[in-house]
Amino acid sequence: GSRFGKKVVIGNIFVQTPEQVVIGDHCFLEDQVRLRVGGPWKLSSITIGDNTFIGHSTQINVGSKFVIGKNCMIAPGCVFSDAQHGFDDLHIPMKYQPCNYYPI
Repeated sequence: GSRFGKKVVIGNIFVQTPEQVVIGDHCFLEDQVRLRVGGPWKLSSITIGDNTFIGHSTQINVGSKFVIGKNCMIAPGCVFSDAQHGFDDLHIPMKYQPCNYYPI
C-alpha cells in the first residue's frame, strides 16, 4: 500500500496504515522507526521527501498531515506527534474530550 521511491533502504520498521505513507527517492530509515497514521482515511498522511535519513526508534504519530522535506536528517529516538488532547472542561477527564490535530 505504501509508495516508495527509488533506492530506498528500510530497516525493520512498523507502518500502521501503509496506504497513507509516501517515501521519496534515496531515503534511509533505520530499525524500529514507527510510522503511525491514525486520522481519517485519505485526510491524514505521512510524506517523507527525497534523500532523507530517519534514525532508529523514531516515532511519527499523526492524525492529520506530516511532511518531511528533501535532504533532511532526523536523529534516533525522536518523537513527532500532531495531537493535542482537549482539556477545555476541567470537570471532564481529558481522555473523554476531543483530540485536536495540527499538521507538521
